[in-house]
Amino acid sequence: MMKFSPSLSDAARARLAQGCKILVEGAPYRVFQREFGLLSEEKLLDSFVCYISTTSGPVTGVLYISNKRITFCSDYAIRNPSAGVPAYYKVGMELEKIRSTNSSSNVLKPSERYVHVVMQDGFEFWFMGFVSYIDAFNCLNKAR
Repeated sequence: MMKFSPSLSDAARARLAQGCKILVEGAPYRVFQREFGLLSEEKLLDSFVCYISTTSGPVTGVLYISNKRITFCSDYAIRNPSAGVPAYYKVGMELEKIRSTNSSSNVLKPSERYVHVVMQDGFEFWFMGFVSYIDAFNCLNKAR
């Protein structure tokens, strides 16, 4: 069974890190712009604190939803043994390349809800642990 966070203290530190980023930058929009740049006529619709599922376990960060793409950036730099240098875990998906977005929940714990994104090339992304799952899922569907 997948945990949403390694521990409560790790989750609290991650939330503090995100809050600090936003305080320093001034707004989620500025963090998004710095981390991913802006495409022509792109507007950030909203951002949501969540986790992305990876082969190494869930990674905490922020999901940004714009009118052109959805992106995710981890709260902390992650050390990659092959690269040797820590780097933020970043994912970017153009909306036009998304095949489907689906809502899913844990059968044993219905309060644990997931957003499943399937790309046209078959690649899949799972996002979980949203503070406001309904708002995130609705925003994603509105953007598409």
